[in-house]
Amino acid sequence: MIANNKMIDVLNNHFSFEKKIYLSKNLIEILNEGFVTYNGCYFMKYFFNFSNNIKDKTFKDKVSYECFVNSFHMDDYITDNYLSYSIIFCNALLKEWYKYSNLQAKVIISLDDEDLSPTIKFYIHRENELDFLNENKLDDYIQPILISSKEIDYNLFFNKK
Repeated sequence: MIANNKMIDVLNNHFSFEKKIYLSKNLIEILNEGFVTYNGCYFMKYFFNFSNNIKDKTFKDKVSYECFVNSFHMDDYITDNYLSYSIIFCNALLKEWYKYSNLQAKVIISLDDEDLSPTIKFYIHRENELDFLNENKLDDYIQPILISSKEIDYNLFFNKK
């Protein structure tokens, strides 16, 4: 997991987790749909089913195409604890992905710079393409950002008192 200083600040100073939460039915539904491959790209099937009009030629590379289709706002699916649910969803998504494939996946959690509402993006890391965000310059972005290809140990953040 890597995060920029803005996200670390949110996690350490403005974020608390006080109860055990579980993924909502609609988030579980996204995961249960599984994955689909199309033109060498990998998608969460739930979102791919809504993207029939989007052509892969529109995008400069596969990573951009995957991030566009595999993107959603957490507040469209739940009503509170957005960051908690985002981290839990990230972990569940990666767990499901690695059952499906051994290709390295990355999940991006970015927070709106004003209201801190999360956007989740998912893509496959490719050696011959740039990552969606420049991970060496995450602090240059205005939004708090976290990127993970492995399960996030959310106890590091959630058990603070």
